[in-house]
Amino acid sequence: MLERIAASITERQFREGRITRIEQQIYQYGYILMMEVGINILISVIIGIVCHRLPAVIVLLAMLVPLRSYAGGVHMKKTWHCIIATNMVVLAVILIEGVVTQYVPVVSLVVTDIISGAIICGLSPIDTEAKPLDADERKLFKKKAVVICVLEVIINIVLLMLKIKWVAVIGVLSHIVIVIMLCLAKLQGYGESNDLL
Repeated sequence: MLERIAASITERQFREGRITRIEQQIYQYGYILMMEVGINILISVIIGIVCHRLPAVIVLLAMLVPLRSYAGGVHMKKTWHCIIATNMVVLAVILIEGVVTQYVPVVSLVVTDIISGAIICGLSPIDTEAKPLDADERKLFKKKAVVICVLEVIINIVLLMLKIKWVAVIGVLSHIVIVIMLCLAKLQGYGESNDLL
C-alpha cells in the first residue's frame, strides 16, 4: 500500500515537471522510507503509551535508529513485514528491560555491550538489495557506524556508573538487536566483503 501511495505521489510530481523519470524511483524509495519510519514511530509510541513505558521507547528509538541507519543489516522485502518486526522488537525490549535491569549485574552488561559494540563495528556496514552501497558510501557508513556505536557504548557505561541502569540496559539491548540484524544479513549472504574485526 505504501508503495502505491509513493508511486502516486511521484507520478504526479513527474506529470507536473518537478522530477524526471530517473528521479522518480529515487523519490519513490525516499517516500516509502519516510512513511515506513513514520508508521513505525507512531506504533512504537502507541506501544509505549499502552505499556506505560513511553520513556523507554523514546530511549530505544534514540539509540537504535541512528546506529541501524549506518550499520545496516537485514531488511524485510515487504513494508508491513518490517513494521511488524520493528514493533515486535520494540515490545520485546521494553518487556525484557525490567527483568534485565533487576537481575543482570552491571559487569555483565558492560562486557556484553563492549562485545556487541565490537561486533557492530566489525560487521558494519552491511548493505542489501534494498539499500546497496558503493565503495565511498561504504567507507562513510562504516565511519559513522563506528563513531555512533563507540559513543553509545561509552554513554551506556557512564549511565551504569551513574546508576541509571534502566536506560543503559535499553542501550545494551538495542546493540544486541543490531548484532542480530547484522548476523541475519550475513547469513542471507549480504556484506560478504566485510570481515569481523
